[in-house]
Formats: sequence, structure tokens, C-alpha cells
Amino acid sequence: MAKRLVILAGLAAFAWPAVASACSIVVDHEPTFWENKARAKELLAQATLVVDGEVIEPETETTPAKIKVVRWFRGPKVDYFFSKGGGGDCTDRFEVKGERQRFVMFGGPEVYDTFMGFEPSPQRAIDRLLGSDRRKDWPYYNPDFPPQMRKR
Repeated sequence: MAKRLVILAGLAAFAWPAVASACSIVVDHEPTFWENKARAKELLAQATLVVDGEVIEPETETTPAKIKVVRWFRGPKVDYFFSKGGGGDCTDRFEVKGERQRFVMFGGPEVYDTFMGFEPSPQRAIDRLLGSDRRKDWPYYNPDFPPQMRKR
């Protein structure tokens, strides 16, 4: 019995760093339409820049990603901007050239930051408030995904 506990403790020690570094968002219930709409309004009110863009220079350990603006919604009119992950596990990192998505950015003007997908649920509400459906107008694209997984 003691031998099993030692083995389990050893396995837990190796598994713990992976678990500790993972980003987890605890959701106690599925948000309602109205909760999503309120959260989307809150995010857009706090956002400094809202655009559709494409990564043209990926982020590295020392430099932020350079993102080309394709469609502008709110904030300063720029041709491109820089974004750097905030150092936490729940921040977006833009490490793939050609990756494109809708960016709701905070901070700036030198370097902007965002949070992982703003929780998936208010994305559709954000799109409705902007009058643009990202699934049709600017679908997420990551050139490293296998072709069968890419949204077109």
C-alpha cells in the first residue's frame, strides 16, 4: 500500500506543474442572452481598439506581434498595431504568421493586450453590437490548422 502511495505521489508531482500553468475559467452557469449582451457592452465600452486583423509578424519572447488592420470598428485609426501577451496563462499570444481574427484590444497606444476570447459566449453579442458576424465577415484563420479544421 505504501509503495502505491509513493508512486501516486511521484506521478502527481510531475502532473502538478502542467495543471498549475493551465488557464481555467470557472463557469457556474451558461450565461443568458441578456447576460451575454451586458458583458459585450461592458467589454466594448472598456476597449481601446476593435478591429479585424491579421498577424504579419508573430510575437516572440522579447517583441510584440505586429498585426495589420483589415477592418476598423472603434478606436484610433491605424494601419497596424502591436500586441503582447500579458504574461498570464489566460492571455492571447499571436505566434503564427497569417492568423486572423476579430481583436477587442485594451491599453495601447504603443502595445495593446487582450484576454483569451473574452469568454466564448459574448462573442456573438459583440458581433451583433458591431453589426458584423465574424463567422462570415472575418472568420478565424490559423494557417497551422489542418485544412479540414479551417473555417472558410
